[in-house]
Amino acid sequence: MSAEHSHGHAGHSHGVSADADARKLAVALGLTLGFMALEVAAGVVAHSLAPLSDSGHMLTDAAAIGLSLVAALMVRSGYGLVKASGRVFLEAAPEGLDPEKIGRALVREPGVVEVHVVSCSTGLREAPAAGVRRPANTFAGAER
Repeated sequence: MSAEHSHGHAGHSHGVSADADARKLAVALGLTLGFMALEVAAGVVAHSLAPLSDSGHMLTDAAAIGLSLVAALMVRSGYGLVKASGRVFLEAAPEGLDPEKIGRALVREPGVVEVHVVSCSTGLREAPAAGVRRPANTFAGAER
């Protein structure tokens, strides 16, 4: 019998989602704050410093978990930014633009004989742009 198995997944996955850690941190933060509030209430009702001092300790735990949550969200957000900026710094074509495909499409246009260079970039613009540089006299009807 094989160790592998197959069955319908009905819209669910066995993989870990990208934000699983953030969800777990958020749950831990909620539980910690909830128990902290209960300890404050118990300390006030019982006129006892022990639950109140422990709730102060739980507040520091909650702060650490909260900062971890913020850091996890920043890392997740920053990864996409770093990936996109890397494409700009490496002068790679923006996602969704294929310079070779653009060049082939331009050559099929009436009057275009040759496309020398197709340059695609995002630069400082909001939308990707493409430009074409051609050698002299590559359009039909150009003076020779």
